[in-house]
Amino acid sequence: MVLLCGLTNVNSFFYWSGGYTAYTVGIIFAILFITFFYKLKKYDTIQNLIWCCLWLGLATGCYEVIMMIILWITFTNVFYSKILGQGFRSALLLFIFSIGCALFSILAPGNTARASGINSRAAVVSISKLIATGAKSVFFALGSVVSWADSILLLLGTLLLLQLLYKRRGEAGFFNLPIHPVLVLVWIIGGISLSIFPSIFAYQSVWIHTWQCVYFFFSDRVASTG
Repeated sequence: MVLLCGLTNVNSFFYWSGGYTAYTVGIIFAILFITFFYKLKKYDTIQNLIWCCLWLGLATGCYEVIMMIILWITFTNVFYSKILGQGFRSALLLFIFSIGCALFSILAPGNTARASGINSRAAVVSISKLIATGAKSVFFALGSVVSWADSILLLLGTLLLLQLLYKRRGEAGFFNLPIHPVLVLVWIIGGISLSIFPSIFAYQSVWIHTWQCVYFFFSDRVASTG
C-alpha cells in the first residue's frame, strides 16, 4: 500500500506491457535477490550464493535502474563484509558477478544503437559530462528524498514495520544499527544518485518510470533501516 500511494503512474507500473516486463518483473527478481542476499549474510553457503547470482542476473537484465542499485548494494557489501571480518569472499564474488552481468547488459548491441540515436553529435563519454551528470544526479536525489520523506504514509509504514521487526528480533530499541543512521542516509542518497545516473547521462532528465522504480527501493530501504 505504501508503494502504491507513492507511485505517480500506477497504470504504467502494472498494466503497460513494457513497464510490467521491465520494471515490475525486474523488481520481483530484485526482491528475490535481496531475500537470498540476507540469507547469504546470515548463512554463508554455496547454495545461497548461487541463488543470489541467479536472481541478480535476471534482475540486472531487466532495467538499468535495478542494475545500478544492485551494483551499489554488492559494492558496499564488500566493504561492509571486510569491516565485519566475515563473508568477505562471498561478497567479493557476488560483486564481481554483478559487474559481469552489468557489462553484459550494457554492451548489448541494442544499447549501442539506442545510445547513438539519442544524440549522435555529442561525445558519448567525456570527463566533463560525467562530472556534470554526477552532480545533477546528487541534486535530484536530494530533492526526491526530501519530497518522499514528507509522505505521511511512508513514515507510518516505516514505523509499523520497525515495530514488527522489534517484536520479531527482540531488540532493545528501534535504531540498533551496526552503523550510524546518518551514514545510512548517505548510503541511500548515494544509491539513488547512482540509480538515476544513466537516465540523466543519456537524456539530461529522469523519466517518471525511473523514479517509480527508484521509489520502490527507497521506501523499502527506509522501512528496513529506519
